[in-house]
Amino acid sequence: MNNPIQDIATMMAHYGFKPEQLTKDRLEFRFSLLQEEIDELNQSRIDKNAPEVVDALIDICVIALGTLQLCGCDVNKAWTQVQQANMAKLKGTKPGRPSDGWDLYKPLNWSAPNHDDNVGNLPTLL
Repeated sequence: MNNPIQDIATMMAHYGFKPEQLTKDRLEFRFSLLQEEIDELNQSRIDKNAPEVVDALIDICVIALGTLQLCGCDVNKAWTQVQQANMAKLKGTKPGRPSDGWDLYKPLNWSAPNHDDNVGNLPTLL
């Protein structure tokens, strides 16, 4: 099985994208790519085009993970923290968000992941 996080690092290296090359404008461009893919996802859903839904969802992951890497974040660390926090949630219906029980919600005493020490260059790029 491929490791998506490592695959993104390999792709970034292959194309010569380096964290030190990321500027505010380039970060904004990456955010616009995410929006473009979300728009494509919505259109694919409307068109009932399943292969394009798959493609858009994977492209969203690729752009998001690549952006984190370019920002100098430790993606594995961030992923692990979010996964641990998500696994501490409960399945059900979040108040105010009807989901027919097909949702996760935060129980009392739930702890959010803390990324304070893993933001890379984002403070200077935002």
